[in-house]
Amino acid sequence: MCLKRELKEEFDVVVTVGEYLGSNIYTYDFGTIELMAFKAFWEKGDFKLLDHDEIRWVFTHELEQFDFAPADMAFVEQLIAGKIEI
Repeated sequence: MCLKRELKEEFDVVVTVGEYLGSNIYTYDFGTIELMAFKAFWEKGDFKLLDHDEIRWVFTHELEQFDFAPADMAFVEQLIAGKIEI
């Protein structure tokens, strides 16, 4: 699956992809994207920041402290509201 490969490429971790959580279609100036969310379970590997500056584990009530891409906001709002269980 693409998500499994992407997390291996970007963080050098192995995951098991779980339940499909939904999708969000968002239009940017450069075009429209569909963002699909899945639960993923970390199986092994130490997270390595290959393409990112920082990673951290936070509680859902702390998500409001961070800046997210506009396409991510629908999922962030659902997490904060408890509509997506983690």
